[in-house]
Amino acid sequence: MTVEIEKAHNGEETCSVNNIKLHSSYNPGREAKNFVSNLEVNFNVQNIIITEPGLSHSLPYLKERFPSSKIIC
Repeated sequence: MTVEIEKAHNGEETCSVNNIKLHSSYNPGREAKNFVSNLEVNFNVQNIIITEPGLSHSLPYLKERFPSSKIIC
């Protein structure tokens, strides 16, 4: 497995595994923010498990939206 960290167009880091992009190559932070804000959750989130091999652009937005949740990577 080949993991590559590169700069996105906006200067943030982005990651690919075996030439498959895991994040936006233009603005990964905005993509992560949109992902978290569009989650439809109708219960109290107690635990969040992040299982990606790349960069956790969504982490600050998950912490902001679910402040009482335990986050595990």
